[in-house]
Amino acid sequence: MQAIDWNALCAGEFSPTATAVTIGVFDGLHVGHRALIDRVVEGRDTRSLVLTFAVHPALVLDPAGFGGYLQSRAQTVSLLEAMRVDACVLIDFSERFRAMSGQEFLRKLARAVDLRRLVIGYDFRCGHGPDMNPADIARFFSGSQTSVEIVNPVVLDGNPVSSSRLRRVLADGGVDTVSRLLAAPYTIDLSAEAIAYDTAHAGVPITNGRTKVGMQVLPPPGHYDAELVGDPGATASRAATTLTIDENSLRWPLAAIGTIRYIVVHERRTQGESNARNEGAQIGTRC
Repeated sequence: MQAIDWNALCAGEFSPTATAVTIGVFDGLHVGHRALIDRVVEGRDTRSLVLTFAVHPALVLDPAGFGGYLQSRAQTVSLLEAMRVDACVLIDFSERFRAMSGQEFLRKLARAVDLRRLVIGYDFRCGHGPDMNPADIARFFSGSQTSVEIVNPVVLDGNPVSSSRLRRVLADGGVDTVSRLLAAPYTIDLSAEAIAYDTAHAGVPITNGRTKVGMQVLPPPGHYDAELVGDPGATASRAATTLTIDENSLRWPLAAIGTIRYIVVHERRTQGESNARNEGAQIGTRC
């Protein structure tokens, strides 16, 4: 997958091929996001291009109030590539960019690529303010070569799937539900974190319920069935484990595995299950 930044795109560094585009923050690439991306990928006579942000806009606008990423940017880019997206634009949400009107943004995009299809969500907005909604965008391109497709929300369990819904469910410890909304297991990216080791455990510090470096939001304190994932191709690259999250850290028992890159989080254990497992471990130690 080709990666390019917004300024390079606007400077004409993208080949003039018929292109289908979708745009979004895409934090937590859930089934609603996937519906948008699938539509731009499926076009047989167009190249697929996804526009997203190098840094979450909420982190720029309100750093103190930012709750954390549902997925790291590296995870998002990797998932886009796995979905067979041809190219990805990472936008710097700079003061200059966010000062643009919606019409200016769309004109720049249409000049930068041979824009044949624009696929947007029903709640998409763009421009300073923002000042353009899906109906405005459809009117802007009316009569041009660009068709605008407005995609309705994906509904699961009677409610639309959204990043805000994922955050609420994750905050309640519903990791299995989050994984279903993502169509993939909830995975913590540790590739940039400083892992500390003692005689029995490994772990990373957390702050305000998220990892320190990657700022990824975590499930609430508790014990979880999980899986360590290391470097691909290593002799031991995966191992089942118990993940413990408290207010200051997430940690797991030492395991015979190489460099740990990710933790795939599965089911949350009930208090009774956690106590039984801990008691069993203590008995085993005494024996």
